Amino acid sequence: MNDTEIHIYPTSRQGFNSVIQPIRLPGKNKGQYVIFENFQHTNGEAYHGLYFVPDDLNSDMILLCNPLYVEGKGDQQSKNSGTLVRFRSTINDLEQKIFVPFRDLQGDGVEFQKVLSDHGLLTIGDGLKVRSYLIRYIRENPTTNRFQITDRIGWHGNTYVMPNHTLGINNYHLMHCNQHKYSTKGTLEEWQRLISAQCATHNRLVFALSVAFSGSVLSILGLSQGMGFHYVGTSSIGKTLSLYLASSIWGNPLQYILSWRSTANGLEAAARLHNDNFMALDEMSECPPETLRDSTYMLANSSTKNRMTKQGQLQDIPKWLIAYLSSGEKTAEEISASAGFTLNSGQIIRLIDIEADAGDGCGIFNRNTDPATLANNLKSLTSQYYGTAGIAWLEYLVNAKRSDIENIFNQIYNKLTNTYQDLGSIQTRVLRCFAAVAASGELASMAKITTWERGVAYQAACLCFENWLKKYGRNGSLEERNILLQVRNFIQANINSVKVIKNRAQTNANGPIEILGYLSKNQNLFYFTDNSFAKAIRPYTENQACKVLKNKGFLIYDKDRSSKKTVEHGFFDKKTRLYTVSTSILEFEPL
Repeated sequence: MNDTEIHIYPTSRQGFNSVIQPIRLPGKNKGQYVIFENFQHTNGEAYHGLYFVPDDLNSDMILLCNPLYVEGKGDQQSKNSGTLVRFRSTINDLEQKIFVPFRDLQGDGVEFQKVLSDHGLLTIGDGLKVRSYLIRYIRENPTTNRFQITDRIGWHGNTYVMPNHTLGINNYHLMHCNQHKYSTKGTLEEWQRLISAQCATHNRLVFALSVAFSGSVLSILGLSQGMGFHYVGTSSIGKTLSLYLASSIWGNPLQYILSWRSTANGLEAAARLHNDNFMALDEMSECPPETLRDSTYMLANSSTKNRMTKQGQLQDIPKWLIAYLSSGEKTAEEISASAGFTLNSGQIIRLIDIEADAGDGCGIFNRNTDPATLANNLKSLTSQYYGTAGIAWLEYLVNAKRSDIENIFNQIYNKLTNTYQDLGSIQTRVLRCFAAVAASGELASMAKITTWERGVAYQAACLCFENWLKKYGRNGSLEERNILLQVRNFIQANINSVKVIKNRAQTNANGPIEILGYLSKNQNLFYFTDNSFAKAIRPYTENQACKVLKNKGFLIYDKDRSSKKTVEHGFFDKKTRLYTVSTSILEFEPL
């Protein structure tokens, strides 16, 4: 006997009952494949697994592996053909479905055997003969079942493909996806009663949960780009708790929440695993500024940069569509500015800042006398009840009429545009994101997935949108707003420490000394040196800042000279050119 053949019982074939119809395949090794599930034979022996039964009665059956079923065959858009197999993992006793591409069955089959073993299939020995029997069983199985194979989680028509199962028309299957964090524990009723219900009176928490529902609705609404929201504020006010609560819709928050401390490639891979769904990212300050700058655009833009193969051909561009919630003590703008670069409007509106503090003196909560106790209680509950709301939500979406979902969104969007009129184009784009979140929360309530009354999710979205408007204004360019606020704030912070120019004695005979700035005698003009102006507008360029200040009438400059004003001899011993800003900018407020 060698280690590739396991002879387990006498040659008699009587009294054995296979749980599948014996499968006979062509080839020189004549025999049949059978499967026994904990079968007790009258001879006193127990049999469990996939066996090859030779026709020769003098040869013993060969145990190949634990019970392994062929579910069907399929391909991915006429390529990557293979077989879908099913078995129960010996690691956690959970059912596994694995797609085995035919290309992995070529050669000696070592790699394909490793894949099955990694998923918990117990194979007998690692010899070539056992693998050859196993390869024939998988590759040449006569099953007539056919599947569409995909490497993408999310919507495929009216079918939603999850890593562990499919909702809707069940003819899709996901290729290998070992790293997903979707899981369930407890019942939907427990999640509703213990988590959802306790969030209903706290608008930041309602909004966070609504964001978690919204990722699965974006493609239904015909949106081509994703969206991100960033809860920002000091420590210990509940930012991370909001991520725990939102993540409990889809899985165990301890596993589901990701860290910003990653590379751009790592965040891209995570986005693909959360396609048509929700992603949670904690602690933005841990993300390298350059990665943050690129990722805020990439995540919501739903694709990455073009890449070339080794053969010089353009690779298929990975795509995804997600809604994500982030947390941190600083905004992406602030982190980027500290590193010396800016975010443009497109990046700013793809990660929408919301103050985590709801303004009632209770951090992220509204009107609660003991926020610390409530926070600890809710966080503990999220580790006991999770994942069931997400499954119920997808089941609702699969069976709902898409026109009904679109109508709810349109009603909410129209209501919001009537409430918040005269918005600029950028602000209107942001409003559309809040409308998608509000519609998702309201739909989840209509579907009896949350316990909220009608209008709760809508009101939460309104309050969060108003918080964003307070910072960014109702219209105008975001870069313009930033530059004006920075110059205003610089003057406000330094106006009491600069020199007021009254006579020549207060100036350097060779020009202005390097201090933060000067005020004119009547204090209606603020003079910047080159260095102080660069500090005031950083990280924007001189051309960007001067263009905005000119357009708004705040920059005083010589008409025949670029952006500076010549300060006459009455102030300095010789003519000096300085950046000159009207102190009327101190009255500037975003609309």
